[in-house]
Amino acid sequence: MSVDSKTVAQMVAQGHATPAADSVATEVLALATGPRRRDLRDGSPRSPRPRALMAGTLAALAILTPVVGTSGLTDGAVAATGHDKPNALAAIDVASPEANTPESLRNDPAAASRAAERQAVEEAQKAAEAAAAEEARKAAEAAAAEEARRAAEAAAAEEARKAAEAANRVVSPIAGPISLTSSYGHRNDPLGRSSAYSFHLGQDIAAPRNTPIHAAAAGTVTHAGAGINGRSNNLIIIQHNINGQTFYTWYVHMYDDGVYVTPGQQVAAGDVIGGVGSNGNSTGPHLHFEVHDAADNTMNPLTWLQQHGAI
Repeated sequence: MSVDSKTVAQMVAQGHATPAADSVATEVLALATGPRRRDLRDGSPRSPRPRALMAGTLAALAILTPVVGTSGLTDGAVAATGHDKPNALAAIDVASPEANTPESLRNDPAAASRAAERQAVEEAQKAAEAAAAEEARKAAEAAAAEEARRAAEAAAAEEARKAAEAANRVVSPIAGPISLTSSYGHRNDPLGRSSAYSFHLGQDIAAPRNTPIHAAAAGTVTHAGAGINGRSNNLIIIQHNINGQTFYTWYVHMYDDGVYVTPGQQVAAGDVIGGVGSNGNSTGPHLHFEVHDAADNTMNPLTWLQQHGAI
């Protein structure tokens, strides 16, 4: 392949030659732009060797220009744009783990191991703290549940105590200061029906007519109406269970409108069950009050009231 001097000059002008090729091209350009040697030589015959040497030099340039000039073209293009082309490998490098690793860890091979150990210690500490917090929460819940259980037991015990107290409570059948007249036991008949002593089965308590009569203790009304076993009208009988013992209390001399309860009715200690009257064998308004045991034997009402704290 042959390259004429005009082509070489164009390539040099466009910057396609490397520095090494530029020196050769400059020499060729100087040859091409200056006076041709044929114009300066005389007309004497010349040896064909210099011509052959020039042809070989140009041929060598033609061969070197594509090979060496390619690098020159690339460098020229970069120089013309003023910046490098984006490197695809650079994006890969940024996404790699090494790109996200701090320089201190890359420079110190043991730093990564120490960082991993610190992270493991921190995670273990956090797990231990979470476990301790959970244990504390469970302990608090258990303590609260135990406290609630004890409070419930205490409340139930208090209710049971109050219920037992109410069941065992005994009060006076006439509230307030009482006026005792004929007592329990032997006495002269107040109506003068006999000169002999008779046995009085209850305790008389004087009070104005319709004074409230109270149940002496909690229990069940077993009779409410006409008198029985020689008792005057009207009569109320209540069965009680006090501290495991059975008692009956009798209330006598009420008028018909002075009976406020019915058989089978449950009453509490202190409930109003009637009003004081003077019905039957009576010298004036009063309550005849009797106490019987489970075998229906009578006992001194005042002693019974005192034993149970009523008076």
